Amino acid sequence: MGASDALNHTRFRLGIGFTSRRPTPSELFFYARQASASMQRNGTSQRYPEPTVGALILNSAGRMLLVKSHKWGDRYTIAGGHVEVGETLVEALKREIREEVGLRISDVRLLMTQEAIFSPEFYRRRHFIFFDFVCRCDDDNVVVDGDEIQSYLWEEPREALGKTLDSFTRRMVERFLGLSGD
Repeated sequence: MGASDALNHTRFRLGIGFTSRRPTPSELFFYARQASASMQRNGTSQRYPEPTVGALILNSAGRMLLVKSHKWGDRYTIAGGHVEVGETLVEALKREIREEVGLRISDVRLLMTQEAIFSPEFYRRRHFIFFDFVCRCDDDNVVVDGDEIQSYLWEEPREALGKTLDSFTRRMVERFLGLSGD
């Protein structure tokens, strides 16, 4: 995309059409007010959905890591987090897993994608796009960060379904076990 294409794209996004003139302060203010009103209607400061990554991490015994985070109430979930600008999904996943639970992962493969649009299970009103992976770890000595993650357990995949899981983690485990109708 050339400089003039980018400028016209910006003008189109601002709702001022394809012109050779710069937007006026009034036009910019109008667009900012429109965006603000949209965010207020949605009850969130988000302008776009947030791409996030997470993984069912399997240890050498085939048990999966479940974690508890205050962000998901009193439910088990998976370790993961946001994708930073310039990161691939796998790079983001490896970084988040190291930061949250201190593990190095390998054999990473995409299991599924999910959308969480203002889920009441999450502590804040957010719109996420989840990229959910399955991977392995050689060392299962978890070190929780104490910030994002408060506790953890290693569980047999089928037994995990008997735990109180958030709905997105439950769908992942069911997909992993081949129990989902998807």
